[in-house]
Amino acid sequence: MSKKKIIYISILAVLIIGIIVFFVVWGQSKKEQQQVAKQNEAPAPALATAEATPAEESAEPAATSPEPAPEAQPAEASNVQADVVLGDKYFDTQIADINTNFSKYEGKTIELEGLYFENGKYTFVGRYTTSNLCPDCPAGVTYLEYEWDSANKPQLIKEDSWLKVKGQLAKGDDQGQEYHYIKVSDLQVMPEKGQTTVNN
Repeated sequence: MSKKKIIYISILAVLIIGIIVFFVVWGQSKKEQQQVAKQNEAPAPALATAEATPAEESAEPAATSPEPAPEAQPAEASNVQADVVLGDKYFDTQIADINTNFSKYEGKTIELEGLYFENGKYTFVGRYTTSNLCPDCPAGVTYLEYEWDSANKPQLIKEDSWLKVKGQLAKGDDQGQEYHYIKVSDLQVMPEKGQTTVNN
């Protein structure tokens, strides 16, 4: 083989290798460009979150329904021990003594059972009597006035509902007139009546 042919073959081989290398490099560069383009087209999660945030902030808060008002609860029985307990015996006598000598009873806790009486806006608990010892009571009746500040008062029937009342003996003023009453801490309507009429 002549020297010229060897030179030509060498030059041709170099050219072919150069072309191959060029296409390989060019192909890799193209792939990298396509991958970068795809990454730029796909929304980044952080960006999506950031864009959603203003919309969430501007959204009006969901309307919340108001909480229901608490239902009225029945009066709880008072745990205070009574200083004075009126029973069937000497019922009228003790009520008369409370009204006559109120200073020694004032502030004490009393407990008694009796019928429900009313006179206009005034309410009373007591019994019928044959002895009529109470100086401030109508004939044939002996009772004590009571006041009960409760939002859940039961329906009471005059001279029929049988009550068990506990509270503090207090005095009030009605247009310059002193009166005595029970400041009720516990009032219960009993299912059965006790002794409705007393004789002492």
